[in-house]
Amino acid sequence: RLPFQRMTNVAASPRFRAYEAADFGFGKPGRVELVSMNHDGEMVLVGGRREGEVQASVSIDPAHMDAFKACILG
Repeated sequence: RLPFQRMTNVAASPRFRAYEAADFGFGKPGRVELVSMNHDGEMVLVGGRREGEVQASVSIDPAHMDAFKACILG
């Protein structure tokens, strides 16, 4: 068994097209976000606005932000 801190939860479907589904008559949105992310290490991947794109949203504790930026930006 994995410890609780190492568990992964997958919800929804990778085929859900958020940018197409969120058109409420005002045109396609410029950005789609999951508003309930509030725990360190949470990550959401959704299809981007254009074919083949992936949008990644990550929730990180401010104390870990410098290390995260160093990994991503080099």
